[in-house]
This record gives sequence, C-alpha cells and structure tokens, in this order.
Amino acid sequence: LWLDCDAVVSNITFHMDELTNSVSSDKQMIVIWGHDFFNLGVMLLRSSDWSEWLMQKMLERRDWIEWMVGKWRDQKSFRMLLNEYPDIVNKVFVVDPPTLQAYPRWWVPGTFIYHQVGCKSGRGWGSSMGTGL
Repeated sequence: LWLDCDAVVSNITFHMDELTNSVSSDKQMIVIWGHDFFNLGVMLLRSSDWSEWLMQKMLERRDWIEWMVGKWRDQKSFRMLLNEYPDIVNKVFVVDPPTLQAYPRWWVPGTFIYHQVGCKSGRGWGSSMGTGL
C-alpha cells in the first residue's frame, strides 16, 4: 500500500480483503480515477514480479521527476511509462471513491483513506479537513 504524504488511514478497522477479493488475479494495481488520470497518491500493489518491475521503472525516473515542474509528477511519470509500455493499463483495476480513498468532497465516516491533496502546495491539512476525522 502506497500513501502520499497528504493521505492518512481514517478507518483502521477496514479489511483489505474487502477490496482485494473482488479483483481478478491478472490485476496488479488498485487505484481510483482522479481528475483526469489514475490517482497514484494512494495505490495498492499486489506483491508480484510485475509490481516490482513497475516500481523499478518508476524509480528509474526519480531524479528527473524530482526536478519536474508542476503538480502530479508521479502521474506524469506513469503516463510516460504507459506510452512506453501500453499493456500496463491492463494490470490496473480502478475502484470508485471512496472504496480505496476519498478526497474531502467524497469522504464519509468509514472511508479507508482520507486524501487531502496538496501537502506541498501550502493548502495543508487544516484548510478543509474540518473536525470530521
């Protein structure tokens, strides 16, 4: 399970098998669809050679990504990988929010992960989190 610095587990009683049991064995990554692409801020990867390969490919771009201008650098890197290896998309299983995670507008009590996008942009935790958690 990968969580960005702006995501937190908000339901410690959630059982991962509630999510993973519904996913076919050919899928290796579980994410939600973000604004216009897969949101990689919270992703669940199957323990497999393929997942290890994917992480290696993502990390190979680490130095370049760190100096990239703009937001969502991990998504930009993933788009590049999809261009290079289009079959990756066949390994991705997309769930609806708040199944895996929820942005503030979708979060309800019981949601597994609360994702307050923007920890580096200055919006931080206090801006819209409220007292619901």
